[in-house]
Amino acid sequence: MHEWLDEQRYNSLSEHFKDYPSYIIAEIGSNWKNRIEPKNDLHSCLMSIDYAKAHGANAVKFQLFNHEEMYGKTGSDEFALPRDYIPRLAEFCKKVNIDFMCSAFSVEGFEFIDRFVKIHKVASSKVGDGDLLKFIKKSKKPFIISDGMFDVPISNKVIPMLCASAYPATLTDYNLYKMHQYCSAPLGYGLSDHTRGFTLAEILRAHGCRYFEKHVNFLGRRDTPDACVSIDANQFGLYVKTIRNIKVGRPRIVKSDARKMWGDRYDAKIKRYVRPKK
Repeated sequence: MHEWLDEQRYNSLSEHFKDYPSYIIAEIGSNWKNRIEPKNDLHSCLMSIDYAKAHGANAVKFQLFNHEEMYGKTGSDEFALPRDYIPRLAEFCKKVNIDFMCSAFSVEGFEFIDRFVKIHKVASSKVGDGDLLKFIKKSKKPFIISDGMFDVPISNKVIPMLCASAYPATLTDYNLYKMHQYCSAPLGYGLSDHTRGFTLAEILRAHGCRYFEKHVNFLGRRDTPDACVSIDANQFGLYVKTIRNIKVGRPRIVKSDARKMWGDRYDAKIKRYVRPKK
């Protein structure tokens, strides 16, 4: 009867969650902006890409928007990335061997950046845009879509990403139950990490999360909209190492290893495993 206690008990998480290699995105956001010396903005973007590559990121991500696209009303475009930067940033990413990504906030913006990216990222605020959904259906490229404001449908080219709209967010701002829904996504699922720590990323990586997006502030900007939720280069390097050192599907210990560690043996009289007396 004791044989019901087989390896399945210990490895069930491994079978439920897919062990994809992690893919970590350094989200630059608005932290490229040099308000003191605007003429150095492009150089700041290139430096941010260099830092992302040096600290282990798979991709670096910028944002393409104007004030009206982002907030629904006219206003200052001080933190809007100039469009003529896009080709140059994409080319530099290719040169240093890191993926270039850029979130757009209009269909026209996605059409513009389409030729520069391998994979699109859609912010949660745009999920309810009917025209954008039509663009997604017609495109042949995969889309990472944050679910902070809307539920994300699972398909063979949509990568759902757990997200919280708070900046910064706490672990309890995230609906962790969704990882059980998203683990069946063909391309895997992700985390848009707006927390200041690493705990949430550790939990989700152990439960099969593949894509991680973290806001970074490599240049020490203090007066940008994204500064409050961003980590510096050293913290990001540790974030990357932490994620890559976690085994998906914990606990991975198997019955035979457990007996070696703890000395458990099967007692035929009482018909169960027991630990030796100390």
